[in-house]
Amino acid sequence: MRGANWSSNLVVSLLPVRGALSRRRTERPDQVGRGKGGIEMKILNLTPHPLILLMDHPEGEIEGTTGTGPSAVFSRYRKVAEIPPAGPVARAAQREEVVGSVPVEGTEIPVVRMSYGEPQDLPEPEEGTMYFVSVLTAQAAAASGRRTDDLLFSGKSVRNREGRIIGILSFAQL
Repeated sequence: MRGANWSSNLVVSLLPVRGALSRRRTERPDQVGRGKGGIEMKILNLTPHPLILLMDHPEGEIEGTTGTGPSAVFSRYRKVAEIPPAGPVARAAQREEVVGSVPVEGTEIPVVRMSYGEPQDLPEPEEGTMYFVSVLTAQAAAASGRRTDDLLFSGKSVRNREGRIIGILSFAQL
């Protein structure tokens, strides 16, 4: 998507670590910094909400859990970075087909069959840029034949006591 106004991003140096990527935040988002053997990389958040990156920290100011039910683990976390939404939200095209209804307190609530198509508002890959998107958008991109090595989505999530996601500990890729 050419000509979009990407207002917010985080610049990191990505270092190869045993086949994975590790991040090191630079001093300023516009500063160019390279780690040993690293590549300067910018992360754009193409979701409608801030992206909160957390790390385990025994004296962290944030409390939360990973996992659910009996496998939930309570811990403390420190905020590493917050990446605000960067511009248009990348989404998968959505189609609905009404297949029935369910009565709820005297009102018929439609039941729809959802299907998803090509990604919308997802920029073409750009050297030095990673895009944070929903997993559904990444799957739509892959299904449409777009390469996805520049797409990141939530990996391990941290939830508050009410069960709401408050940040992530890792990124994931397809």
